[in-house]
Amino acid sequence: TWVKIVISGSGAAGLELSMCLQQRWQQKLKKNIDITIIGGSAEVGQQYRPEMRKMIHITLAQKDIKSINSAKVIEIGKNYVVYETRGKEQFKSEGVDKVVWATGAESHELPKNSGLEVDDKGFMYVNKNLQVSKYPNIFGAGDCIHIQSYDNFPPKAGVYAVRAGPVIANNLQNIVEGRGDQLEEFIPQQEFLSLICTGDGKSIGGKFGLTWNTVWGWIMKDYIDRLFMNMFYPWRLFKVKEAGVLIRRNKEELIDRKDQQETEEARKRAYSYTVQELSLIHISEPTRQAEISYAVFCLKKKK
Repeated sequence: TWVKIVISGSGAAGLELSMCLQQRWQQKLKKNIDITIIGGSAEVGQQYRPEMRKMIHITLAQKDIKSINSAKVIEIGKNYVVYETRGKEQFKSEGVDKVVWATGAESHELPKNSGLEVDDKGFMYVNKNLQVSKYPNIFGAGDCIHIQSYDNFPPKAGVYAVRAGPVIANNLQNIVEGRGDQLEEFIPQQEFLSLICTGDGKSIGGKFGLTWNTVWGWIMKDYIDRLFMNMFYPWRLFKVKEAGVLIRRNKEELIDRKDQQETEEARKRAYSYTVQELSLIHISEPTRQAEISYAVFCLKKKK
């Protein structure tokens, strides 16, 4: 018995989901899982170096995961998918049980419709402090922005979004507490470690020209992901500064942080006492064995 899955998107998310869903569903359902990736790029994993792309192709072939490149899904129906190639040819894939959407980032209409300055793709312009220059009370990070001081950099990747989270949190706190001249600059890293979970206890990885598909690669990925998650507990987002800043608690008690050290308890107190509390929204990563979320996508004001 077969279960047929089509994944729309051939980037990192589509690759991980294809391999991890196949592995997990074969174990859970005791059925054969047929997976096809449909992506707009000329080949799967096009954003990676040639050596890593070769490793990805070998691994997909070993798992009998097929790919249709230079194409996009244009219609999804009951048990079928219609996709179109760059030559405008259309094909229908029958007998599809599940469709997974894992395409790249696209801009939202909200910034443009709100009168904010956007680039030619609709992404909101921000300065080096992740702040909209004309509206200093508006900040952005991750896949919705274009940093004006960089040309098409950084790419729309989660590693940049999660590292921008603490910068925004601290800048929001500074704005609320009247320290708009002390905003922190976001400096994106030039290169990052690429790790793709293969679902079988291994991970394909690459950096500094090296490529691997190993068990220790997965152990490293799992460790790094959990470190990220630990970084983004709300009270860890706020730095405890030694500036003698007074924070009002319940409009009565004043707490002087001048002598407080940057400890867990100090961070928790700073988070609890801050004027405008923030909470995190995270989305669970479906590829890991444990139910844990590690990517922070946005901040919202508590009601």
